[in-house]
Amino acid sequence: MGRGPGPGRCHAPGVRGTATRVGGGCSTGRWRDRAGGHTRVGWRIRERFRVKRQMRVVSAHGRITGWILVCLPPALGIALTAINQEHRELMFGETLGIQMMIGAAVLQTIGALIIRKIINIPY
Repeated sequence: MGRGPGPGRCHAPGVRGTATRVGGGCSTGRWRDRAGGHTRVGWRIRERFRVKRQMRVVSAHGRITGWILVCLPPALGIALTAINQEHRELMFGETLGIQMMIGAAVLQTIGALIIRKIINIPY
């Protein structure tokens, strides 16, 4: 009677899944008797948190890279038109220049959406 919760029942909901994955625990009605059972569970939990932190770092790096790739072409275009007035007249005064600007904006938007999709990693 005094061996803990019965088979299939566990009073600690967060422990049941972990204990059954390791190979013992609440589903058998007793905790793991072998040496090192609890240390492996703790190691597994710490390892999951470490991987989660690493995924956050990688996705933050990707977000910064994405922002740089999205902001660099417009900034370069503004700088070039400020330096040379002929570029501005060609890009905004002629039909081909306007078409090229529209095409660049569309491709820039598609690239930003693709980068956003790559960066959004569920963790």
